[in-house]
Amino acid sequence: MLISNGPKIPVVITLAFFAFVLISNNMIGIPSVGAEYVFSKKWGTVGSGNGQFKFPQGIAVDSSGRVYVADTSNNRVQLFKLATTCPSGTTQIVSGVCFVKAWGTFGSGNGQFNIPTQVALDSSGRVYIADSGNNRIQVFRGDGLFIKSWGALGSGNGQFNNPHGIAFDNRFMYVADSGNDRIQKFQLINPCPSGTTQIISGVCYVTKWGTLNTANGPSSFPADVGINSSGILYVTDAESNRVQPFTSTGIAINEWGSLGSGDGQFDVPFHMTVDSFGYVYVSDFSNFRIQKFLLTPNPCPSGTTQISFQVCLITKWGEHGSADGQFNAPIDVAVSSSHVYVVDIWNNRIQEFFWKTPVGGTGGAGGGVSPNIAVK
Repeated sequence: MLISNGPKIPVVITLAFFAFVLISNNMIGIPSVGAEYVFSKKWGTVGSGNGQFKFPQGIAVDSSGRVYVADTSNNRVQLFKLATTCPSGTTQIVSGVCFVKAWGTFGSGNGQFNIPTQVALDSSGRVYIADSGNNRIQVFRGDGLFIKSWGALGSGNGQFNNPHGIAFDNRFMYVADSGNDRIQKFQLINPCPSGTTQIISGVCYVTKWGTLNTANGPSSFPADVGINSSGILYVTDAESNRVQPFTSTGIAINEWGSLGSGDGQFDVPFHMTVDSFGYVYVSDFSNFRIQKFLLTPNPCPSGTTQISFQVCLITKWGEHGSADGQFNAPIDVAVSSSHVYVVDIWNNRIQEFFWKTPVGGTGGAGGGVSPNIAVK
């Protein structure tokens, strides 16, 4: 499977501060005991037809119900619309899921792909694809029209070696440059500000961090990156089986996880996302499950499980298989409103889950996010 850092800030101060900001700004609720994610629907079978997949890897969902899937071994992106009644010009795949269009073929030209592994959306609805085999990022309009690309194989600034994850905050773009064991930070603006380097017009290199096998950086194959509303980046360090939070300048804050199948342990944590309430969802690939976490001041809220200092497990779900709600290697996860979408790679499908509270329970904000902020 394709699978120069500053001093570490004291964990007690850093996590407590950012957890306070997170809670005060977003009013995180406490999930009721017994609340859980429940299977809702699925779509996809192996193939190259509309709504079929061949080892899909990435997914993004916007606030209007458009779903973009990186259909990796078909070397294309598929666009779906979540709608009770399919709009004119679209095709119903299953109830509530409409195929809109697909774009991409194998190659290295503009709009072609060689192993597209991840898809992300910016605040303007542009689509960014980690074209991993071509070692570049491609940018499209929401309807699939090519805009630009940058990157080539290498370890220089703006070059990549098997890029995977992409995330945005209000000003910057972050790329998990997996084969180079680092995160690269860009600013998408023209002209480039002082202190940055123009890669192409409108793309400015800002900084990078991460060194192989060090405590303070992604140690081996950083697979994905997500960011919360307080500006904290979370990196899934796939081969070291951990999640690492960083400041937006690359200073390590904390980490959690080790190899295993217990709560808060991982076996190849791959892609992930952070919702607008600050919950962190991790696709625990070889454990065939999704784990959901919250960073919060001690102690962990009732109904959650303490994983490490100020890291709480909210819930987990999934087991190996092909039945509804089971996974054969979940590789990516996206969140929109109270629903979670999981890319089930070896089952060649997408599964949708919703947050169900027990009778009389509120569930707090445990499964919900602002419908205006969709995914990574």
